Formats: sequence, structure tokens, C-alpha cells
Amino acid sequence: MEGRIRIVPMIAVLMFVLGSVAIFPRTGEAAAHLRVVTGIVAGVSGNSVSIEGKSYDLKGIPAFHPSGRRLEVSGIVRGMKVDLYIQKNNRINSVVVYDPMVE
Repeated sequence: MEGRIRIVPMIAVLMFVLGSVAIFPRTGEAAAHLRVVTGIVAGVSGNSVSIEGKSYDLKGIPAFHPSGRRLEVSGIVRGMKVDLYIQKNNRINSVVVYDPMVE
């Protein structure tokens, strides 16, 4: 009887650990589904920014400062460095906005 009492909690712990591992993605898995476009904003028109000759619509896209502070997309101006995180379906996931670059 004592053997059963010991094994039941061990099975419960093992099931919990295996279940937890299955829920959380492995490190780097989420990043493998994103590509990053980095560049200096050449122009801004409404919710769109132009980087290296290509225009990106940022309407409704979350923007962040490298410190993690949330920013408004409307605060992006010419000369700022940005990182656009783009999913495989070409949808922009988020934007990291750096302070304006000094020339």
C-alpha cells in the first residue's frame, strides 16, 4: 500500500511537467515564423511609412520603444530607425521604433 501512495504523486507531477512542456513553444520557434525589416524611415504618409523604397501600412499595428514602452504609430517621423516584424503571411506583427538617427 505504501508503494502506491508514493507512486501516485510522482505520476501526477510527471503528468504536470509533461503537460507544461507541451503547452509552451520551444525557444526560437516563434521567432522562426517572423522576418525582420530594419531601416530608416524615409517618409511618412498617414499610417504608412516608407523604408528603402517600399511602403508599409502600420494601421492598427502595435509599436514599441526598445525599452518596451508602448508608442503610437502616429509618432513615427522621418529619420527614425524601425524594425518591422513580419509574419510569413506578410502581415506586420509589431514595430520597434528607435529614436531619430543623428546625421
